[in-house]
Amino acid sequence: MCKAHRDAGLVRKMGERRAPAVLAAAVLVVVFTLLGQVSSGVISWDSVGQLEEKFMRRHKLRESRRLKALNERMNVSSYGLYPQLTQQIRCQQVIDQARDQEISPSSQTCSDDACLVEAMYMKTPLLTIDRDIDISNSLPLPTITTKMTISGKCHDHPCIIDAFGLGQIFVVGIGGHLTLQNLEIKSGYYSEGGAAVTVMGSSGSSAHPSGKLLALNVLFFNNSASGNGGAVLVKKGGALHVQNSVFDSNEASMGGAVYVQSSDDMDADCSLSSSCANFIGTAFMGNWADLGGAIYVNNAANSCIQPGKFECTTCSFNNNLALDDGGAIYMAGKHRGAMGNVKFSNFYNNTVEVASQLTGGAVAIEAGDFNFSKSFCQRNFSIFQILD
Repeated sequence: MCKAHRDAGLVRKMGERRAPAVLAAAVLVVVFTLLGQVSSGVISWDSVGQLEEKFMRRHKLRESRRLKALNERMNVSSYGLYPQLTQQIRCQQVIDQARDQEISPSSQTCSDDACLVEAMYMKTPLLTIDRDIDISNSLPLPTITTKMTISGKCHDHPCIIDAFGLGQIFVVGIGGHLTLQNLEIKSGYYSEGGAAVTVMGSSGSSAHPSGKLLALNVLFFNNSASGNGGAVLVKKGGALHVQNSVFDSNEASMGGAVYVQSSDDMDADCSLSSSCANFIGTAFMGNWADLGGAIYVNNAANSCIQPGKFECTTCSFNNNLALDDGGAIYMAGKHRGAMGNVKFSNFYNNTVEVASQLTGGAVAIEAGDFNFSKSFCQRNFSIFQILD
């Protein structure tokens, strides 16, 4: 072996022996450097209290961002007039074309539940709320049988009407037309359904018009029912129009947020007693039910010309849950008659709980006509289910 090759081999072996020692020395240098920084105050490890404080700061930041986004969603400074029913769902002028800026000589401003109850008993046409109101000690509230507007005017948030889980909040009776604006309707409970609002209907032969609910810029939050419609129950013949609003964390047996009922009667005038619900720019999030996590639309008998129907335009359905079918929407009935129309809307992460149910995470259709157009679905536990 030549001398050059022998010298190269010796150098390589010496390097292999020295490599672990060099690495160990480098580690010791890093350790002593860190210890020196700790002793000099350059580096400090968080205590348990500091970690808890950081966690709380992050939690408050997330909460403030959520509230900010919600308030931005609820802002209606650009709405000077009540919306007109331009969406064609054959509801036949079910919502009066009233103007928001009409000043009534019988207007009133309330800051507590006693004033609210008095104004409802006196059938005050225009009621303004300027503070959050606890109505738990004043339930049940009087049934609304005339045209009445309740509008919130709190400083930095939609005014809250809170039942604290002790009863139903509003009932719109026969002949009633309730407008809710700039409000949060919170924590209603009613075993039969419609914990936040129940809209009563009437048969086609009745001389009095069915109830109507118009909700503008309203948050329906944490309302629950053992029956149908955690937040809103629209009984046969009733009418509902919702714009720029949010249904969040409501629950029921059928229709976690909204239940639209139709007639089971076979009378000749049943075409006049069909229910109608219309949603524009409305979000359904975190609602749950056995059937129809957000919305349940019931069908009518096959003799009815106009059964239960609804339309959603520019709506979003996020994180809604059904234990059985229809994570977001359930279309039900005995006959092909119920009508649904969803367009320019978004379905995200809606699910069904039962493992055997492999479809219908977004929409389950038992009967009726359902039109789904120009809408977006993502991360739903499947999308459609057609039930026999």
